Amino acid sequence: MPNNLTDFMEKWAGTNDGLSLYDVGVATKAVHDIVQNEDRTTALVANTFWQSYLNSDAFARDAMKLGIDPAATLLHEALVVPHGVNRYSLLLTAPNVTYGEPRTYIVDVDSYCLREGWQRAMEKRVKKLESVGKEFRPFQMLSYFRLEDRVASEAMQGQPFTVVAVNTYKDELTSVPSPIASVSISGSAGPGSSTAGAVVQDHAHRAGVTAAAHAIPKNASISIAGQGASLVSRDDIYTDSCFLEVNPPPQAKPTNGPLTLAPRSNEPVFFEGMTSGSQSTRVVAYNHELPYLDPYLQQTVRTEQVTALGDSGSALLDTNDYIIGFAYSRSGPQAPAPYSSWIWANAVFNKHNLSVY
Repeated sequence: MPNNLTDFMEKWAGTNDGLSLYDVGVATKAVHDIVQNEDRTTALVANTFWQSYLNSDAFARDAMKLGIDPAATLLHEALVVPHGVNRYSLLLTAPNVTYGEPRTYIVDVDSYCLREGWQRAMEKRVKKLESVGKEFRPFQMLSYFRLEDRVASEAMQGQPFTVVAVNTYKDELTSVPSPIASVSISGSAGPGSSTAGAVVQDHAHRAGVTAAAHAIPKNASISIAGQGASLVSRDDIYTDSCFLEVNPPPQAKPTNGPLTLAPRSNEPVFFEGMTSGSQSTRVVAYNHELPYLDPYLQQTVRTEQVTALGDSGSALLDTNDYIIGFAYSRSGPQAPAPYSSWIWANAVFNKHNLSVY
């Protein structure tokens, strides 16, 4: 098995170099002038391309040629995996792919299909957010200047965009019973532990912490560092998250809140878990829809495999003290490569209407 998702994609997507996506054309240069960061512009451009392609007729055509069901495949998370020099390939999970036998192809799509795909993507976002009572807020840096459709077309000039489809597989959650924890629970399920994430407040100005929902059984008694806490809200399906009220809240280092741009390729990040202690790692993949939020999809960031049982809920921060994600799971035995999975932090903040305390 490859050491990580980067190595896996190098093997199956090829090692041909790409061009710098932040200045491959007029539109991408304009985005860079706004973002003022080469790596973040590159991630944004790559994700714009993949969002456009996956919502186009071209993807449905290509998927069927490859022998995979496009609709069934998109029920699973699509991950952008940076690798090599300026390459941003897509990792898909398809139900009928055999373990150890990935299927792959290089995307060939015209500008019209990409523009059409982008419009579909935007329309889907509006409908999904309206269905849960949320207002759609386009990413202003792109939408205001009407650059989206041109960005995707220009990106095609920069590199061979490759799709790699692998078998479905299950992750291993990162919380188990333990005698000590930052977030401790007791009840019918017995004692257990996980790690508190961010110190936050909700719209009613109640202070507390985020935590992993899978680590907290329903109707359990909860304590944070020995202090009683109460469950305010939880989401078991898409963000695997809880907001726990505790007064006074734990001491915390200042942060800049959740990251609202896609993370950079190989971005250095760090976390502190109850089991693993202080650890540093790097981003190796991320959800293709970022920075947009999808209320009906579990959006994650992947790092090298660094989490352990009991680290669930811990916050992953970048070097600028933005919260990127919260520890969720580790790769299982049939995953294409080892990784740790982190729920996108901005999705958690949005779900529970939170802000940094």
